[in-house]
Amino acid sequence: MLIHGLTGCEDSTYVRRAAQFHLLRGRKALRLNLRGAKPSRAMATGHYHAGPVQDIQDVLDGLGEDEARHGAFLVGFSLGGNSPLVS
Repeated sequence: MLIHGLTGCEDSTYVRRAAQFHLLRGRKALRLNLRGAKPSRAMATGHYHAGPVQDIQDVLDGLGEDEARHGAFLVGFSLGGNSPLVS
């Protein structure tokens, strides 16, 4: 799971390049937006920050059996790396 930094989103160049790096090595890559970042800004209340760890935990809990079978790793950039689940 790739989590963007401040002012970023799932479509940020560094997130797309990191996803490509892992995909080329046969891994799956999930590009996660923090609540209220870019595309979800209009639907979310408040501003995004690294604190809502429940959002990240919910995504991990929602992984299918195929995705969770071999475990998962989180990669956070800048703000995304400050989440207690990532650091």
